[in-house]
Amino acid sequence: QRARGQFFEAQLRETQARLFEAGAAPDSDAAAALIHDAAARDLDARPAPAIAVETQRYLLEPATRLCAALGASEAAVIMTAAERLALLRIADDALALDGMIGDTGLRSPTDILVQSMGGIGGHAHIFLRGRDYGGPSRGMYLALIDPQSGQVTQAGVFDLWESEDEAGRMVRFLRNAPGGVIAAFAVADDASVYLTPDVEAELLAFGLERRTVIRRAPAFYGLRHAFAAIGVKGAARGAVLQAWSPEPWDACPARPATCGVIRPPRERAP
Repeated sequence: QRARGQFFEAQLRETQARLFEAGAAPDSDAAAALIHDAAARDLDARPAPAIAVETQRYLLEPATRLCAALGASEAAVIMTAAERLALLRIADDALALDGMIGDTGLRSPTDILVQSMGGIGGHAHIFLRGRDYGGPSRGMYLALIDPQSGQVTQAGVFDLWESEDEAGRMVRFLRNAPGGVIAAFAVADDASVYLTPDVEAELLAFGLERRTVIRRAPAFYGLRHAFAAIGVKGAARGAVLQAWSPEPWDACPARPATCGVIRPPRERAP
């Protein structure tokens, strides 16, 4: 258990190191200053594209949740939209600002931002077209997105903590999806107990891959982990966008997992 706690703490410290360089900040004011400085430096090195107004509106909550995990919950409130975007990009490096969904070769028809917060009371967000398809109920949230129009064709939440029946329902939902469809995934609280082999096979079919280790075996995520992804049905494994983060442990808080795709302005519909 001590080793597990050290691993979880190390992961949070790695996130802090990306932002702070000098490690964890001593208090919330100092943390906020360091977060702002890190975002500004990132934007100097990698300027963000112009951000659509509807996308700007839903950057605040994901950035606020990340700032809270880093000890400065109010920092995101006074950040610009570009700074919030930079903060999320630094933390997970699963934010594509060129409109491309990973290495799939598919350009997203709309901006998509996905965030997962694991642990008791965790929340999920799937933001696109001015709407949040996530929520506070426990389980895996899913939205299927037409790769041409960007419209959500189906959405649902599957409580993989509750029963194997829920796992079967999720398998059918994904298995019946057409090839090439985009899927957004976000866990709220937990979605691991009935993460069955059939469910895992469907995740693999959307280009997701096992990026962590649970009980010495490769896994997508574990108990009360945060997990967010944007996949494409039929994509090669590992070619899509995904992020994960472990649950809280002792004095080490959890942090949200975030991924997204933002299209350059010239590609947006008039």
